[in-house]
Amino acid sequence: MIRRLFLLSLPVLVLLGGFLTARYMLDNRREVAPSDEPVVEAGQPGDIATVSTMVYRSETARPELTLYGQMQAQRQVQVLA
Repeated sequence: MIRRLFLLSLPVLVLLGGFLTARYMLDNRREVAPSDEPVVEAGQPGDIATVSTMVYRSETARPELTLYGQMQAQRQVQVLA
């Protein structure tokens, strides 16, 4: 009986915890004011970024999987003479 009550109340507790967490986050969120300064500053006038590219090459993949098994009978019979 106690186990059944626990299993029924667990989803309710999880949802309640999520709801309370979301409520707390919404009540305590920080307002972000836009600033005049850029977030990323440019470097000196001589700085150059180096970019390298890759060439796409289509290939066919042939994955292989080797399996080893053992056959066992569902029942065994011992025969004696």
